[in-house]
Amino acid sequence: MIDKDFVFVDEKMGRKSFMTVGICTDLAGMVKINSFICRLKAELIPSLDPDAWYIKGSGDWRKDKKKLLTDSDGKESILKMWKFIGQNIGELSSSYKIIGAAILTEAFYEKNGKQDPVEMLKCVTASLIDKISLVTDKPVQFFTDELNGREEKTQLEILNLASKMYEDGEYNTNLVSWHKIGKGQDESPLHSAMLQFTDIIVYALYRFIFPSEAKNFNLLAESQVLPYLTISDTFMENYEEKGTDWYLNICDYYNNASKLYHHIRFQFVKNMWAEIGGKSELVSSFSIEGKTINRNFADEIDGAIWNFYNMTNLEGKSEGIINLEKYC
Repeated sequence: MIDKDFVFVDEKMGRKSFMTVGICTDLAGMVKINSFICRLKAELIPSLDPDAWYIKGSGDWRKDKKKLLTDSDGKESILKMWKFIGQNIGELSSSYKIIGAAILTEAFYEKNGKQDPVEMLKCVTASLIDKISLVTDKPVQFFTDELNGREEKTQLEILNLASKMYEDGEYNTNLVSWHKIGKGQDESPLHSAMLQFTDIIVYALYRFIFPSEAKNFNLLAESQVLPYLTISDTFMENYEEKGTDWYLNICDYYNNASKLYHHIRFQFVKNMWAEIGGKSELVSSFSIEGKTINRNFADEIDGAIWNFYNMTNLEGKSEGIINLEKYC
């Protein structure tokens, strides 16, 4: 039996950005993550079989393609989800690594001279595959959720090309197979649970890197209130107006999100030297591209999480925790 690892991939697209994230793990890690997802879902909806419904970080939970949350109960349920995740995700610290690539779409299109979403998908998928060798030297099975039309064809072409390049000795990542998984409909609950976990990590990272793109209320948004309040001139006015319960709630949101994000920052591989275009360059398992490329972007994410969730260096960052203008 071949000793191999698994990469589960999901995407997030906003008005001005696109991001793909892969969770790289082994079979033991998959079992632990599956247990985590099952416990989370049992906590949220005890009356349902955890394998019978699909959870998402955004709160768009589905069973047989029907929404499970109403507008009235959605806020409380989503907060409960992120609170459980923050309090328990530390048990998965040695179970997986994160690879990823983000694109600032307007800057990317301007640099490439055309507005082509498929070309953008091709770029991030190739970038993602290139990072696999930073987190594992084993053969890899690659899993994605469902894509449509040209996007799926493009992704498959890239994956097949990478596999062939490895076989020909031209590539350092061994992609042994590629699989597409339907949401909540796959024959393997283990694989489905992995994609659900991947969606949660994607959502959390996207909410941190691109806060202006987020649409839904959740603990992650609420967790970002406290640090800015503490440095604002209106903190005492807010406290006197809204009371102790309000303050304790936002402290709770912040503390739980802090545990989640400090966990996430340790799942990257960063500050590794590589030869790029004949020059030595620091690279990581997460990159960002606009008009320029930062291949060691995981180090910047790490530093931003540390600063924000330790309440340091917050001045002038009310529009976003990470300054993305330098890539535009």
